[in-house]
Amino acid sequence: EAEAPLPRPQAAVKVWGGRGPGATKATASAYGLAGPCVTVGLASGEVLILDAGTGIRECSQMLLATPQVTGATLLLSHYHAAHIEGLQGLPLLAKPGFPLKVMGPMDPELNLADFCRGLGAKAALSPFIMEEQEYHLSDEVVLRVSYMNHPTTTLGYSIEAAGRKIVYCPDAELPADGEVEVGNAMDRLRQFVLGADVLLFDSHFAPEDLAAGRGEGHSAWPAVTRLASQGGVRRLVLFHVSARYSDAQVGAMETAARRALADAASSIDCQTGKDGLTIQL
Repeated sequence: EAEAPLPRPQAAVKVWGGRGPGATKATASAYGLAGPCVTVGLASGEVLILDAGTGIRECSQMLLATPQVTGATLLLSHYHAAHIEGLQGLPLLAKPGFPLKVMGPMDPELNLADFCRGLGAKAALSPFIMEEQEYHLSDEVVLRVSYMNHPTTTLGYSIEAAGRKIVYCPDAELPADGEVEVGNAMDRLRQFVLGADVLLFDSHFAPEDLAAGRGEGHSAWPAVTRLASQGGVRRLVLFHVSARYSDAQVGAMETAARRALADAASSIDCQTGKDGLTIQL
């Protein structure tokens, strides 16, 4: 009797760039050095692009060379340079006939439409401004948007498609150990990530550097693993780790995060968001 075929993945998450800014002399890393860009690809051919750091350049080449891609939606979390610098000279913006949508937050310091036109975007491209609410991007995709704790208007995204939930929060400062939670912000964030199949969350700092970086809008792995546990997340990706850290330091943080989860009897699968990481769902 022939074996039944393996089920086809209904969604795939790929990290094209997962590092945060930071002074470094390194020219290569086992974890990659490209700026934030993640795709969520669906079996239907629809692709969601999360942020446009330098990782989007390789991502763009893939999209333009893949006939099965029926359309792409670029979701920008905010407009700090590390998250948009990959758009400069990007052929994807100007490609005639390629169905690209661009969406991002309202920001008093940047007009998204003018910004895209200044980069040579095709005239038909009309960016959409998002607020904290729910959007139905297609018959298959529900997008929930929430504001994050970061020094500029910054969005986190919860994508529900094909029976899966992927949450992306690349820049968000969480309360550290011992800090008092003010208001209901953390309750709302726990609800936002609740039951995620994949959570990609800002893990920019090593714990020992967090105190010096308070107010910069970033987190360290202890608070991130705690949030993931409280939210019943299945897989955690430590994202946006500063490029200032060596491979040995990044590896040590990943190991410590995994050990903390294991000590808490958590079954969460935890890894660093290195370039090329692909998660089939």
